[in-house]
Amino acid sequence: MPAKRFSPVVLVAMVFTAVCMAVTFPAQAQQPQQNIVRMPSPSKEESPAIVMQYFALIVIAAAAIGANLIPSKRGHQD
Repeated sequence: MPAKRFSPVVLVAMVFTAVCMAVTFPAQAQQPQQNIVRMPSPSKEESPAIVMQYFALIVIAAAAIGANLIPSKRGHQD
């Protein structure tokens, strides 16, 4: 069985990727450690809105109760 050959486009893409990786890896190693990105600290902690939580609870409970109140359409064979 003859060996499968790569198309020229695939070979060019592989060489381009290898060259880009060879160029960027040393540049990343030389970066100073001062440029570390840190998350900002919040100035004050906000408490969640209690009213919205109770409203969501009422909506979910009403939906559950409403779904249970819908009569089932059972036939005479049940």
